[in-house]
Amino acid sequence: MTFEQARPIVEARLYAYAVLRLEYPDAPAASLSGIGVQLSDPTSRQERWAVQHAREIQDAVVIERVLASLPPEERRLVEMRYFEFARWGYVCKQLAVSRATAYRIRDRALMAFAYEFGLVACSRV
Repeated sequence: MTFEQARPIVEARLYAYAVLRLEYPDAPAASLSGIGVQLSDPTSRQERWAVQHAREIQDAVVIERVLASLPPEERRLVEMRYFEFARWGYVCKQLAVSRATAYRIRDRALMAFAYEFGLVACSRV
């Protein structure tokens, strides 16, 4: 898969992560990573929820790991654009960069996510 094909998938996962964090702000993804899909009690509401959201939980663990490894400028762009739903004009102003530069920063950051999700073979643009 090329990066151009992977980019919308990565963006969708980042937006889904933002929604998950809005719904469950106190749930650290790292603590959720131990939740498996094996059910001891299939009628348990919590276990049904964990199975239903297993993919989002796995994605959250990857996202938090990659975020921690990103340079500050890339991390801030991801936070503003995908978690705070900021428009490109605002992102550019806050980072004091042109739109073209912001897109390059975005692509570097999203490539790191795409690599960690196993969508592409190369880790940088």
